[in-house]
Amino acid sequence: MRIESNRFGQMDLDERDTITFANGLVGLARETAFVLLRHRESSPIGWLQSVKTPGLALPVVSIEALDAEFDVGLLGPDFDADGVALMAVLNASGPVPTVNLIAPIVVDVETRQGKQVIVTGSELTSQTPFALRKPWFDESVLINKVCLDSTCPISKETDYKKCSVKVYKA
Repeated sequence: MRIESNRFGQMDLDERDTITFANGLVGLARETAFVLLRHRESSPIGWLQSVKTPGLALPVVSIEALDAEFDVGLLGPDFDADGVALMAVLNASGPVPTVNLIAPIVVDVETRQGKQVIVTGSELTSQTPFALRKPWFDESVLINKVCLDSTCPISKETDYKKCSVKVYKA
């Protein structure tokens, strides 16, 4: 199957890679077929690219990779944590990147059937601050790609990892 993407260009993909949403996504009822694209296979961040609309690609992140508490039981009795992938839509348009945890995307990894579920009766928000639950010291973790590995120019000793961050008062 060949799809067009404004972000990724033209791609030939296996039709079995399609994730089908019988009822579409919240606010996108007519968009029922997507593929999940990632720049790196091990990255927890990806894009849900519409199969039919080239300009529609939603940034998503695996909920398991987030530094946020999420109880799968909130999805209701129809969902079993085994065999499903949970994603949250990522919003990086404001001053602080956030994820939408009150409307997670649930995908059965066997059938590739997906559904966006509205969670009620919890303290989750649609603007949970985006933070990954990855250790900073593990060099294989992709978050380290934003850090600078440096050494002291005089002593040649390893310096601390440095990273550009913005800190907000709680």
